[in-house]
Amino acid sequence: MLRMSPARAFSNTGQASEVDLALGKLGVTPAMSQRVVTDPTIGAAVAASMRGDLTLGEISPEEWIARERVVGESLAELGLPMFDQGDVVKMAEMGVGIYDRFVPSLPKETARKQLLKACEQAGLKLYAGNNKDGDYDGERIATVSGIFTLDYASIFRPTNTEQHPYVLTYGDQWHWATEQGGDGFSTAEEAIYMAFLRPKVEIGYLPYMGGSIRCQNTYGSDLSLNVRWYAGGGLYVYSWRRSDASWALWALPRKFRALGA
Repeated sequence: MLRMSPARAFSNTGQASEVDLALGKLGVTPAMSQRVVTDPTIGAAVAASMRGDLTLGEISPEEWIARERVVGESLAELGLPMFDQGDVVKMAEMGVGIYDRFVPSLPKETARKQLLKACEQAGLKLYAGNNKDGDYDGERIATVSGIFTLDYASIFRPTNTEQHPYVLTYGDQWHWATEQGGDGFSTAEEAIYMAFLRPKVEIGYLPYMGGSIRCQNTYGSDLSLNVRWYAGGGLYVYSWRRSDASWALWALPRKFRALGA
C-alpha cells in the first residue's frame, strides 16, 4: 500500500511544497513525517500540538501495541531482536500508559555491546567512534523483558529546589529514586536503552542537552558505572566514585514491571 506523507495531504490545495519546506527547516525529515502515519501515538501527539493541547496522557492498549510494533521493527533494523509480539500483547493486557515502553530481553554478556552498537547505527556518536572505547567495562547486567516507565521530558531534570538528584551520593540518589516510585535506579544497560536509544528511535532526537546518568552496575569496590552523553564527546560508559556528590550526575528511577510480574 502506498503511504502518503502528512505534507502530501495538502497537495490538492497546492500547499505540499510549502509544508515540506517548513518541516525541513525545523529538522523534520521525510522519514520522520512518515511516522505521523505509521505510529498512532506520534500522529495523536502532532494533532494535539496543532490543536494547542500539548499534553498527551492517555493511550489505548491497541495504540500502545501498534506503537511498540513500529518501534520494535525500527530497533530490529539496528541489530536488536524483534520484540516478541506475544509478550507485548501480554504487557498491554496488564494495563499500559503513554510513558510505558517495552524492554526486550538481552543476555548479560552482550547486552551493553548490542545496545551501544544499535545507538551508533541510529546515528548517535560513540566516544572515540566505537563501542569498545565507549564502554568502561565494569559489571554487566542483562535486560529483562517487561515495561520501563519513563517520560522523556523528565530526563536530566531536577525534581526540587535543591536540584536533586544532582549533588547527591550514590546512596542518597538511590533513596531519591525510590521516592520517585522506582526500584532504586537503572542499570547501565537500561539507561542506554531508555534514555538514549529509545527516544532517538521513537522521536528522532535526544530531548535534552546532555549529561551523565549514575547506574547500579559496580566497578570495583567503591565505584559504579555511569552513562554519559555530550554532543562533542558522544555516548560512553564510564565510572564514578559512589561517595561523590557531583553537579553532573543525574539518576534514572527504575520504574520497571517484568513480564509476568
